[in-house]
Amino acid sequence: MVTAYTNPILRGMHPDPSIVRVADTFYLVNSTFEYYPGISLSKSTDLLNWTPVNSVITKKSQADLTQAKSNEGIFAVCIRYFNNAFYVITTNFAEFKSFIIRGVLTDTGEIHWDDERITLNIQGIDPDLYFENGRTYVEFTGYIDDKGTKAIQQAEINLIDGSILHGPKVISYGTGGRDIEGPHIIKKDHTYYLLTAEGGTGIGHMITIFKSSSLWGPFNDSEQINPLFTNRDRANEPLQNIGHADLFQDQQNWWLTCLGTRPANVGFTQITNLGRETLLYPVNWDSTWPKVYTGVPNQNVDLTNFPQHAAALAQLQIKTSFVDTFATKHLSPEWLSLRNSLGTDLSLTPGSLTLKGRDFSLSQAATHLPF
Repeated sequence: MVTAYTNPILRGMHPDPSIVRVADTFYLVNSTFEYYPGISLSKSTDLLNWTPVNSVITKKSQADLTQAKSNEGIFAVCIRYFNNAFYVITTNFAEFKSFIIRGVLTDTGEIHWDDERITLNIQGIDPDLYFENGRTYVEFTGYIDDKGTKAIQQAEINLIDGSILHGPKVISYGTGGRDIEGPHIIKKDHTYYLLTAEGGTGIGHMITIFKSSSLWGPFNDSEQINPLFTNRDRANEPLQNIGHADLFQDQQNWWLTCLGTRPANVGFTQITNLGRETLLYPVNWDSTWPKVYTGVPNQNVDLTNFPQHAAALAQLQIKTSFVDTFATKHLSPEWLSLRNSLGTDLSLTPGSLTLKGRDFSLSQAATHLPF
């Protein structure tokens, strides 16, 4: 039994985590922005040790990243499982299109993703998927005026072609923090909960939550509950910019995954060279509102007061360095390029990798090769 572990559970650039459990395996997706392949995917059976597997987006028909500027491309990702299939939903900001990609488990345990996406006619970002009674709902951050004001909106869609059946309708304006985003709907004990992020992705980032007896709202919070989880006023904590969370279950416990950073102070400036990383915290949800860990996003998570969560973690956390000897015919999932495949400019032979240089600089969007 594991009595403690250390965050992040996924180090380096792994922002906007979303997790779903299928049988005894957890699947985690992260945003990849202008990097290719798009939508990184990892799996685990113990929540602490994650194995990267092949990314979701490998074809231009799924998402065109060739024109993605820095910090564009694949925004917030959500993964869900419905009717024996995986569904990943996201926005490609370079196209300003939100879409769904469906995947199914093969006999080898890999996921085969559809070549074609299901495009949604919504004007917004950070889409979420919620399934109920055979119906499909999408929650997203929508712009409600020409000043860039955001609100969480919801629409019922046709899962086959992405057409809107009902809505969109505003279901929350948040608590008043800037840039409300990253919505997820969770249902527990006949109550619908709306999990969001507010405050922007910097030092004001926070996780907030609302509830309703109806899927279409109104969603309300409590003066005592929000922000649900944040380090915005705890400058001494090593983890900062806590936000963009997802709630999920193992066989008996609730957990929260979210992003955070480990900034280094250089003079009077905070530098986050490692980017936004994936964190994990135990959740007690015995009453109306969930309580995340101790209420403080610590780097070291002590499970002394979470015996059921500790019992569920069968493997100790193992921190390993990434070493690639290029022994296989294909690149490991950890390797990324900008916007597209490198094509014949990259070649693998047993024990070595050869990368041919180009005449373009990194500031140019010049990886325009066919998929």
